[in-house]
Formats: sequence, structure tokens, C-alpha cells
Amino acid sequence: MKQISKLEVPYICEGKKAMVGALVEITAPTVDTKTRKRQQQAVVFVIDRSGSMGGRPLEIVKNTINEIIGKLDPTDLVSVISFDTQVEHHVPLVQLGQMSLQGIRQSVNEIEARGGTDISLGYEAGLNEASKSPEAVESRVILLSDGHANRGVIDPSSFAKTAATATEHLIKTSTIGIGESYDEKILDRMAQGGDGNHFAAFAVEEAVTGLNDEIDGLLSRSLSEVQIEIFLPEIEGLEIQPLGYTRSIKRTVRGMVVTYGEMASNETRGFAFVMTVPKLNTRDKKKIEVSFKSKAIDVESSEHLRALSRQELEIVETANYRTPVRDENVAAEVMAFKLADLKKQAADAAWSGDLEKAREIIRGGQTEVEAIAKNLDKLSPRLKAKILEERSELAQFMTYREAELSKRATESSYRSARSKTDPRRN
Repeated sequence: MKQISKLEVPYICEGKKAMVGALVEITAPTVDTKTRKRQQQAVVFVIDRSGSMGGRPLEIVKNTINEIIGKLDPTDLVSVISFDTQVEHHVPLVQLGQMSLQGIRQSVNEIEARGGTDISLGYEAGLNEASKSPEAVESRVILLSDGHANRGVIDPSSFAKTAATATEHLIKTSTIGIGESYDEKILDRMAQGGDGNHFAAFAVEEAVTGLNDEIDGLLSRSLSEVQIEIFLPEIEGLEIQPLGYTRSIKRTVRGMVVTYGEMASNETRGFAFVMTVPKLNTRDKKKIEVSFKSKAIDVESSEHLRALSRQELEIVETANYRTPVRDENVAAEVMAFKLADLKKQAADAAWSGDLEKAREIIRGGQTEVEAIAKNLDKLSPRLKAKILEERSELAQFMTYREAELSKRATESSYRSARSKTDPRRN
């Protein structure tokens, strides 16, 4: 595991409060997915089979699942459940090596569309099936739905709480919304609480990309329990705040420990922070030292990995102060994380039917992106690609109507908060 850290500026002026961005970039070890002996996994597919899924949507989902199970190891566990207002267990949790792939695929092909949509019933059945996994085996529930919950639990916050509780038992939840009518509020909150992913397959064919990306990410994991511990000097009013998604934040005497989750093989990911520096006098303090310690567990070896880097922020006398040269990479990473909140605001406006407000918010985001894009030549290849992707995506958002904008912006916000790329572009 490799780590580098940077501050947005090398120095600030005495006597003035300042907000300074910070970037910690972690690169995960490379693993050979063909020869590695990875830990056993359990995957539970929960499929909405309500009447609206009939025809092409359900056929695409079934065909994709049948292809995906071929990527899993014989030691992995798999289950397939479908639901409408009732639940059917087509493949009870079983180790792949103990059942023929042909038998599993035949059971999946027998799923037929009918009835209404009780997401809570299907999800509860999926969690119950995942809970049958052997102790210490991580499970992933992947729920696919094209509709709104019209039976059972319909409150998004209830799904979030249920999903969060499941993570305490090593069960994560990912969701894929299919078509134009699914409930993005429920599916997003479910994935948020379940520490998984959310994907918007507005065009039915996109469900193939979403499912494959979910499984590929699961199989290529290199690091788990990624944490960054920040050490700050004891200065009254000196604070630091992480941007984007965090699984947990624990305050310490000298800073905080931020837990994020997993990283894939050879993945390089940026983690951004904003540090609030109070008014300081050079007679009392000439510099601030900030330390960043990364910790993670190597998925293949279970080894605990660590990396440490330090940065210094100088306090300059007013008479000697000149505007510092900004590190454009730090500025770009900070801006990209802030876009996650902006996209969520646009999604909420579109969901409520206010398309003009949503577009106004997006235009504000485009202005922020263009300001960073003026310095593309100063960005690392990773951040240059990210800014160009953000620019392209925001331009596309301006062409969508309310329903599609709400769903795609919700998914995009989810990705931006986790510094993930759009799998459609890979």
C-alpha cells in the first residue's frame, strides 16, 4: 500500500482564519485475480419479479446473473430470490461447487413476472438468506427493482436502518434500479446504509453493466477496512473535516480516525479533507505539522498495512505574505467531492418536479468544473480523467427530464462521494 499527501497551499497569512484543502492518495496493492486464493464470499441476488418487469427487463437480468455466477469460485456461496408480494427461493444459499451451474441457471430461468412490489418482503428474505453464511464469511445482497414499493415498508429511512444493522453481521447491500419508475429514494438509502453501491439502469441494458461492475468489484478487492488517522497539533480552533462518504468518524485527542471501506486491486483513490485554521500569530506559531496515517487489511494475506506521511503549513508574517501557488490536484479533488452534494441537491429538485431549479444547480457545478479545467495540464492523469468525466456528465444532465435526471444524479452523487468512476465509461 502506497500513500502520498498534499496540502492545497504551503503557507497562510498570520492573523487571518483560513480554510485549507488536504489530499491523501492511496494506491492499493495489485493482486492476480487468476492465481490468488481469495476469501470465500456469499452473494444473494434479490430480484423484483413484479408485472412491470415482464419481458425484456427480466430476461436481461436473468441472463446477466447466469453469466455472472460463472465468475465465482466453487467455494463461494450463492442464492437467488425473487419477490412481488410474495417471496420465492429459486436457489437457497448453496456452495457453487455443491450444485451444478446448469441447475442454478435453470432455476433462474424459471423466474416469471407477476404481482405487485413489496421491496421490504424481498429484502428481508435476502438478508435472512445471507445470514445463513458461515461465521466470518462476508455476504453481499444485490437487490434489483424497477418499481415503487406499494406494499409493506415504504419509508426509505427504515430500509437504511435495516441495511446498516445488517452490516454489523458482515452483510452489505447493493441496489440496481431498472427503468424509469423505480424508487431511487429507497434504493439509494438502502445502499447508503448497507455500505454497498447504487446503480441507475435507466436504460434496461445498463443493468448488465451494473451487475458486472458489482461482481467484478467484489472479486478484485485488495484492501478492506481502509482508515486514515489524522494527527493535529494542540491549537484551539484548529479542525479538520473529511469530504465525501465515510463509514465512520472517531474523534481522538489529537485529531480523528476516518473509516472508509474497501479498495480494488491497483486502485488509486483520493481522500479529501478541509482544515480550518484559526487566526494565528507568528510570535506564537510559525508552522503547523499535520500527519496522515493510512491503515488497511490486505484481503489476500490478512496482513495489517500502514503508511505515514506528514505535511507542514507555514504561518507567514503579513508584511512578507504573497498569494501562494495553489496545488491544483488538491483543489480538484476537493471540488469533485463537493460536487456529490451538489448533484444530490439537483436530484432532489428534479424528484420534486422543479427541473429549472435542478438545472440551475447543475450550471453552478459546471462553473466550478470549468474553473478547475483551466489547469488540466497541472493535474495528475487520474484527476484529469475525473474532471473530464465530471464535465461530460454534468453536460448530459442538462439534457434529461425530471425522472431521468433524478435517478442519474442520485447515482452520480453516490459515486462522487466515494471517488468512484462510472463503470459505463470503463
